[in-house]
Amino acid sequence: MAAIADDVVALSRGRMRLAVAGNGGPPVVFLHGWPGFSIDYRDVLPLVARRARAVAPDFFGFGASGVPVGPPEEVADEAAFADDVIELVDALGLEQPVLAGHDVGSAVAAAIARRAPDRIRGLVLMNPTHPFIGDKRWTPGAQREAWYQHFHLLPLAQALIDGQRRAVELYLGHFYAHWAGSVPIGRELVASVVDAYARPGAFAASLAWYRARAAHRERAQPVAPIEVPTIALWGDRDPMRPLEQREGFEQAFPRSQSRVLSGVGHFVPIEAPEAVAEAVGEVL
Repeated sequence: MAAIADDVVALSRGRMRLAVAGNGGPPVVFLHGWPGFSIDYRDVLPLVARRARAVAPDFFGFGASGVPVGPPEEVADEAAFADDVIELVDALGLEQPVLAGHDVGSAVAAAIARRAPDRIRGLVLMNPTHPFIGDKRWTPGAQREAWYQHFHLLPLAQALIDGQRRAVELYLGHFYAHWAGSVPIGRELVASVVDAYARPGAFAASLAWYRARAAHRERAQPVAPIEVPTIALWGDRDPMRPLEQREGFEQAFPRSQSRVLSGVGHFVPIEAPEAVAEAVGEVL
């Protein structure tokens, strides 16, 4: 299998770290989630690299990329991250990449598709958010799962966890256990994520995404459908994005097809890398 290499690209907002695999073929850009960084695609990149040039950046404020400076709603929302990815695509000379997005990355990939549909070949989205979830996100069951998003808005979250390795280990370990499907997430991968988030300032930097989302949700506007070819992969064991929230996805993405992955939880690229690679190959 193709080896994964590290790279760093200087962009206008700082130095962005990448995991890359494959030297030729059409490009694919993989966008990660929380808790995580480009390591989310550790098992996907070598599979895709057989036929494509695979690139997985760490968003600014995550992994080994720089930390953006400024109010979260300006520097850590999906529009800012979308601008970063478009700049990265230009810097690397990637022509019409496929965008694959998980969790945070699914929102950023959709933002790019709305802003610059002609710049991308298509989308692969994993348990994605979409506008037609509507009131389903506010049901008591959904809110019980989303407690951490409210917690992340409090200064207390940073004070209790940031820079405290044992606290980071316990906190992130909860999500990797609770959000996984029928197969547990490997300890070695979780340990690598904990290593990254335990660095002083790292956990705090990742909270900016949630603070930006909360600020913008209060003034959210209707969005037009996304007309690029899309494959959506849905884990049927994801407590954060249960299958009933899939309803209405085709209204937001009319040129899409959806596939349900049995026994898979929230971490689709970690739990089902072959399914992700297969979907990417079809969009290519």
